[in-house]
Amino acid sequence: MVALLTVLRVANAQSTSPEPPRVEQNDEWRYNSDYIYGMSRGLNADRDFGPGAKLTLMPLTLVLDTVLLPFGAIAGLLGQPPSRSHR
Repeated sequence: MVALLTVLRVANAQSTSPEPPRVEQNDEWRYNSDYIYGMSRGLNADRDFGPGAKLTLMPLTLVLDTVLLPFGAIAGLLGQPPSRSHR
């Protein structure tokens, strides 16, 4: 009986370990999707190009953006730059 109580105490003592330290999370970080299809977005946002130039360049930018998509996705992991309102 005493041996059983000793085993239970030892097992209980081993199972109660201190909590691991908490890691501070950065709430300001967000995924930056500006690099994904960035050339196509830039072409659409640019008001200086005429409709004919946009129509001609859009297939080229879509192909280049699709080829560069993995790199844009990885670059997005760098996150958004900190906004100026938090400084």
